[in-house]
Amino acid sequence: MLAVGSSRKPVLELFPFISLFLCVIGVLAFLQNLLVLGDIGATEEEAPQPQIFQTAYRIETMADRLILHPPDVDLKEIYQKLNLEELAGLDRVQANRDQHLDSNGNTLFFEPAFNELALQLALNEVSTLNRLAKEHGIEYEEFILLSVHSGGSDAYHYINNTLDVPGFRHIRSGLEVAPAETQQEQTQ
Repeated sequence: MLAVGSSRKPVLELFPFISLFLCVIGVLAFLQNLLVLGDIGATEEEAPQPQIFQTAYRIETMADRLILHPPDVDLKEIYQKLNLEELAGLDRVQANRDQHLDSNGNTLFFEPAFNELALQLALNEVSTLNRLAKEHGIEYEEFILLSVHSGGSDAYHYINNTLDVPGFRHIRSGLEVAPAETQQEQTQ
């Protein structure tokens, strides 16, 4: 205790504060170690998610036409798990896709660019296959890959708006910008 008139300056001691601070930190570190050790024993192993085989249904958009490229995949696994009514739907999908090909196996194109019927058929095919595969637990999914050529932006926007309709909103889509026509001619 300092007397009045004393020349000594008061000294501030940090010992009680530092000791209390170190005790709190030690208790928190101890609790953290307990929590970490408790979590190690309770860790659940996550089952690996199955990889879904995805394949692209390509649609090329050009200034004067759409070119549809249905995927050339074997649908035997889907065929084996369907009932008669579902088989009829899948047969219609396969028949429509076969109509898209000429005798040489080349994809047919549709003019004008906004052929709504051809586009609706293609999107219905993708939707039907995806629904059947999902209902029967088959790891298969088709998505729309839009390949936009020079002058095909109007067709791209039309198709993109069609994919936003509630009946087709579940179909995944991707975008590919095709090289310019002059670059393609130089490489050929």
